[in-house]
Amino acid sequence: MKIASIIVTFYPTEEIVKLVFLLQKNTHVFLINNSEEVLDVIRKIKRDFKSRITIVENKKNIGLAPAQNIGIRLGLKENFDFFLFFDDDSMVDDGYVLDLINSFKNYKDSHPKEKIGIFASNFYDVNLGRETNFGVLTKNSYQTKTFWQNNEKYLKVSFVVSSGMLIPAKTFLKLGLFRSSFFIDHIDTEYCLRILKANLSIIVTKKPYLSHTVGSRKEYKILGMSFKPTFNSAQRKYYVARNGIQLVKEYGRKFPGFARIFYKKFIHDLVGIIFFEDQKQAKLRATFKGLRDGKRIYGGNK
Repeated sequence: MKIASIIVTFYPTEEIVKLVFLLQKNTHVFLINNSEEVLDVIRKIKRDFKSRITIVENKKNIGLAPAQNIGIRLGLKENFDFFLFFDDDSMVDDGYVLDLINSFKNYKDSHPKEKIGIFASNFYDVNLGRETNFGVLTKNSYQTKTFWQNNEKYLKVSFVVSSGMLIPAKTFLKLGLFRSSFFIDHIDTEYCLRILKANLSIIVTKKPYLSHTVGSRKEYKILGMSFKPTFNSAQRKYYVARNGIQLVKEYGRKFPGFARIFYKKFIHDLVGIIFFEDQKQAKLRATFKGLRDGKRIYGGNK
């Protein structure tokens, strides 16, 4: 089983060296650097790791999805069987890859007829200090599942984040690559919807799990209600709104529960900006501009 790990970096910290060290033990690492200059930490990786790593220097921020697609194309040319994705701030333990592969094999052995589009690991949200929730679409709505509420080894879900996704090469050959026009945000969401539309499964394993941050999220309470603003930049707010409303247009009729999720999160984000975040005017303008632009654009899998 040949596995390629794809890491997209944008001005990463020294922690990226540890991630590369752990991953290159069992995978070939494709590191796609979107930083506008060659950084000392990337030079260190080039110096210290002589094999099982390919580094692509874009010398500008071409976006997350286009960078991920560079790694996928390189891996497909070299006939890798699986692709494993990480953000540059993700953290894993030694043995993570082998544990994930063993978990995948165990699930396949017990579900031989199931067609898996994505197999993902559980993750610990560093900002919130707990394991994450996973969204599951129902006929007209959605619900959430967590491992700490379900005494199960695996969950069948509708959405996972890109970091920690294990995707078979045949999934990309069948459904295409990530949507490069999205640049950043909702890239994983769109691919999950594409997986579901093709009647493939998205499975999450309880162990192993990685540590991951979602923006600079914190949790606040107002009148007993919980809000978790992300504190993303105005640019990120734009893409969240623009890409999200495109997905509602494209997939909302088939998956009405996704439309409910989007609008609920949209309102949640507005409340977060108004009550908790800085640069309120810039972020609100960016959000509504993204919503307007998204309504005018129809994406397509490019």
